[in-house]
Amino acid sequence: LPSQGPLAGTVVDFWHMVWQEKTSVIVMLTGLVEQNKIKCEQYWPEQEQVYGDFTVTLNNTWTSTGLVKRIFSLQKAGCALPRAVEQFHYLLWPDHGVPRNPSQLLCLVEAVNKRVLEAPAGPVLVHCSAGIGRTGTFIALDFLLKMGKAEGKVDVFRCVQQLREQRVSMVQTKEQYSFLYEALLEGLLCGNTGVPVESIASLVHSLREDETSGCNRVLEKEFKALQRFSELFQLLPCREAEKPRNQPKNRKPGILPADSCRPILMSSVNADGSPAYINAVFAS
Repeated sequence: LPSQGPLAGTVVDFWHMVWQEKTSVIVMLTGLVEQNKIKCEQYWPEQEQVYGDFTVTLNNTWTSTGLVKRIFSLQKAGCALPRAVEQFHYLLWPDHGVPRNPSQLLCLVEAVNKRVLEAPAGPVLVHCSAGIGRTGTFIALDFLLKMGKAEGKVDVFRCVQQLREQRVSMVQTKEQYSFLYEALLEGLLCGNTGVPVESIASLVHSLREDETSGCNRVLEKEFKALQRFSELFQLLPCREAEKPRNQPKNRKPGILPADSCRPILMSSVNADGSPAYINAVFAS
């Protein structure tokens, strides 16, 4: 259920839609404010608040890197039983852009689907600001991952075309369209490699047993997938590292820092006045 982010005058309508469609999961892909512009009204309370006929209570909040998960209780006036609504608020997706890497977004898609399977209800409500770019890309990614696993093929063009027949400009930019392919590559080639904390000890024990027997299938499978994925991945531009004046500063010519990830040494400059270069990157 794609939607624009609520405005100050549409918050009541937003909760009305959540109740009417029996939605129990909301995916929010925008910040409230981005680049000093209001992108979405805060439609939830810090504790409890009444929006028209609806009382919304914030019961719990979990925060991790780039994601806030909130649990609400939604009560309509005149109805005896409240409903539980879970919001996944993803914070690492710039407007008109794409996340720096697909991994966390793939984890979000999986977490949302897991929650839906645990407690089936109405459609998942997905929104960003305008409800077309980030929203369309998220919905397309979810659909195409399921298609790839079920049918052994994907059709990105047809998927986006059908989305646009229902809502204008879904998957808004060429960058978002290209990102779909990158995310599908990682999601379908590598799969889910996450391990719950409580399972690490048993996994390490299993890996050691496999190593003793000389057949470590899990590690081999993961490393082969990593190698295949790395070969297909397009490297980011390294123009600064490739400049003649900086080449002597690289220990190995094939290991260069991408321009978008390298630290800028502001305290020292080159002869031409540009910031000094060092072979290093920010990693997260």
